[in-house]
Amino acid sequence: SLSQLYFIKAQLVLQDRATPAELLSSKFKDALDGALAAGQEAIRLSPMDFEAYRNVGNIYRFLISLNTEGARDAALAQFDEAIKKSPKNPSLFRDKALAYMSELAVKRDNTLLDLAQAELEKSVELKPDYAAANFLLAQIFDAKGDKKEAIKRGEAVALISPNDVGALFQLGLLYYKDDRLEESEVVLKRAILINPNYS
Repeated sequence: SLSQLYFIKAQLVLQDRATPAELLSSKFKDALDGALAAGQEAIRLSPMDFEAYRNVGNIYRFLISLNTEGARDAALAQFDEAIKKSPKNPSLFRDKALAYMSELAVKRDNTLLDLAQAELEKSVELKPDYAAANFLLAQIFDAKGDKKEAIKRGEAVALISPNDVGALFQLGLLYYKDDRLEESEVVLKRAILINPNYS
């Protein structure tokens, strides 16, 4: 969509190291304004299309990571609208969880882990074999110090996606942290076998 193209442009502007900061700021604002305007137009044209709301929500989720005031509420409002349009879509609950996790990275407020976990559990309730949600749940339980549940979720992801090197690496690390060294070695060797360049 046009909104996504503007959004990608805004993200690329932030990576530009050659352009002066004041010009970058203007380019970023223009691209971001374009993304939001195109997203709002998509919503106006297709008010029942959950993807239009999701796209705008993802723009605001990105702004959360920049510590933009009001971005979390705006992102969650868009994701809630998307959920109203597609209530059985597990990825939308994952999107809400990612909004909370984006804020956690900026604010270090561990209550956000509980909010993210609640959304991911809704996602997994709708689709128990949803690897991306289980992967994030493993990270949340690990961050909370619940090794047993983190490993359970990590094992679920490894079963669902046996060639996912990231999931295997995470599971190997979880085993290692739980002093299950033999299991850790087996899983990490499998990850290296799949992708020798993964680090």
